[in-house]
Amino acid sequence: MKANNLIKVSLFITFITIFLIISIPTGYKVIKEGRSKRALANEKLIVEKAEKCIYESKCTTNTITLKMLYDLNYIKDKIVNPYDKTIYSDDSYVVITKEGSTLFLK
Repeated sequence: MKANNLIKVSLFITFITIFLIISIPTGYKVIKEGRSKRALANEKLIVEKAEKCIYESKCTTNTITLKMLYDLNYIKDKIVNPYDKTIYSDDSYVVITKEGSTLFLK
């Protein structure tokens, strides 16, 4: 009877161990990819709004700060860094050129 209980306990521990070995790295990967996708979405939003501001002639320079986009209501809510949950500085800016856009976040 005790051998049967020992086998059940060892099988239970084995299944729990296998489950943890699989689920911990998978969970970490899912969280990491989610943050990366949110960061990319933030960057695309900022660049698109900056390009729209130039297209509508509300921004006169090729360097557009987040503060300008907030003030002109192109972006309504503050942009949050998904990695450390801090709000990007209003001094962060986008440089728009004919070759493409470059984003500098602080």
